[in-house]
Amino acid sequence: MKNKELEKSEKRNFWKDETGDIGVKQIAITVAVIVLVAFIVTTLKNNLLQQWITEVWEFLFDDLIKEKMGGTT
Repeated sequence: MKNKELEKSEKRNFWKDETGDIGVKQIAITVAVIVLVAFIVTTLKNNLLQQWITEVWEFLFDDLIKEKMGGTT
């Protein structure tokens, strides 16, 4: 009987003790950040990244650089 009570007490103390470096909130935040990054990478991977790079390149090279150098657009 004492072993069961001691076992229950140890379990309660284990779950009460939050002195470790990693807590439940830190784990939850880390998982949320990983999911967010995975979502962003997946979104960018599906041709959106290529489109975005093309738009930025055209804006920088065609619109800004060629205009400054007097070239045609």
